[in-house]
Amino acid sequence: MVRAKPLALIAEDEPQMTMIIEYILAARGFECVSSRDGVAALDLFRETEPDVVLLDVTMPRMGGLEVCRRIRSVSEVPILLVTAHGEADDILAGFEAGADDYVSKPFDPRVLGTRVDNAMRRGAHAPKARVEMGELVIDTAARAVRVGGAVASLSVVEWRVLAALADRADDVVSWRSLLAQAWETEEWVGGRELVKATVYRLRQRLGAEAARHIETVRGEGYRLRSNPEERYR
Repeated sequence: MVRAKPLALIAEDEPQMTMIIEYILAARGFECVSSRDGVAALDLFRETEPDVVLLDVTMPRMGGLEVCRRIRSVSEVPILLVTAHGEADDILAGFEAGADDYVSKPFDPRVLGTRVDNAMRRGAHAPKARVEMGELVIDTAARAVRVGGAVASLSVVEWRVLAALADRADDVVSWRSLLAQAWETEEWVGGRELVKATVYRLRQRLGAEAARHIETVRGEGYRLRSNPEERYR
């Protein structure tokens, strides 16, 4: 859909917070539409096909995480969760649901605006490559992962971590680099553990045989090995 300005969908049940977000995004050249509950947000998403979605986690009728899952099942539109819940488990739950980023209330307007810009830029520039390692096939152009011919179901951040490793196959990628590429930040408190947990879930989803290609390099980061047998020699 071609527009003169990018369109942001804001799902937030507090009118004052909606006005604040609209003001921040309008200053960055966005048009905005908004809803006050999750069900209405989904309807508005289908009607408007926005360029970016900002979701409050706690909303009437349907929570932001479920809205995020449903949007992500049909679209790769950038999604940011904007919420007062900022604990590590809440952040992980948001990424598991398919969110691109997570902004905790209260927030600096510059931080929110920059993260929206980053999420849109990241979504518009996906790497183009295909990596085949035995039964593991990573097609970043099609954004698909297959293990033994079967499609593997990955969350957004799991995919980004795997794609970052595939882009530098057989080289060590630091956890900071993975944090920067998957979450577009190097300053996240607990970032090392966030990457570690994501790699763990990624291995679980790929299965034991394909997961052997992902090597933990102690004190450095991770490496996607073409030949996992080499590490045992």
